[in-house]
Amino acid sequence: MIDDAIRTRLLAVAGVSDLVGTGSAARVWPMKLPQHPPPKYPAITYQLVSGAPDYDLDSASGLAHVRIQIDCWGRDATAATGGYRKARALAEAVRAALSGYSGTVSSVVIQQVTLLNRRVLHEDEAELYRESLDFEVWYEES
Repeated sequence: MIDDAIRTRLLAVAGVSDLVGTGSAARVWPMKLPQHPPPKYPAITYQLVSGAPDYDLDSASGLAHVRIQIDCWGRDATAATGGYRKARALAEAVRAALSGYSGTVSSVVIQQVTLLNRRVLHEDEAELYRESLDFEVWYEES
């Protein structure tokens, strides 16, 4: 699945894995942050926003594209701006790992990844900082 391939790609890049860990201990989850136990930060969540197969005149072309949202989370109770800086640093590492990428990951052939949008947010109740990045991913359907 393309979302698993994107997760694998992120963790294969030292700039990202240095910040969120590796293997089963990596702080990268689909959809939402875990509640129990609360995660350590920085952390990543990801989700598919939309997608569709591509068609030529006769039938499906064999390509598909998705929009995937990757949220980079930061929190630091000891400094007012520490969580903000951690979220921004992680987002920059994610951007560097994905934007413009093409290659094969876990047998998924990724044609191109393009950064579409990014925004910085703050979750008041939880005191979390988040930078949200939207990517368009073109890949070969299996």
